[in-house]
Amino acid sequence: MSRKFKLALATLGLVVASIPAFAIYASGKPTLSKYLAAQTTPTCKDADFIKQVDKDLNDLGPIFKTVTTSPDSAANVIIQVAITRQKYEDLTAPEGCFGVQVQTVVTLANFGDLAAVIIASQVDKKTDPKVYSDTYQSQLKRFQTQLAQLNKFVFGDTATPEATPAS
Repeated sequence: MSRKFKLALATLGLVVASIPAFAIYASGKPTLSKYLAAQTTPTCKDADFIKQVDKDLNDLGPIFKTVTTSPDSAANVIIQVAITRQKYEDLTAPEGCFGVQVQTVVTLANFGDLAAVIIASQVDKKTDPKVYSDTYQSQLKRFQTQLAQLNKFVFGDTATPEATPAS
């Protein structure tokens, strides 16, 4: 077989192999934007879902407070946050609550990142402490911003409590 023929055959194979992917992409199946479009207001109206989000975050509250006490405590926070975050990643949000679901996941992910910075700073003695301090401050701001956004999704614009840094 000539080189040009092999190239043409490979190109044809690639085109044929990609047809199913293009068909799926171009299909009329529901997409993420459909769910976002359905979220016409930042306030979720499903009281049971809101209560569950509130309960899960409140249940994590005492654990959050231990994040800076030791590497073991920080590791426990990371795993507890991951378990709760995965719960919200895996569930199907009630109608009108997709934004709350996504924001809950993002908020928990940002707190998990904050806890990771804390545990790394506790065990890494080689990296300049300023790197950890700067990263901590930056991540804390991200977490506070996401928590405020979650409160807006849950309660509307009337409630935006500030997160307090772990001590």
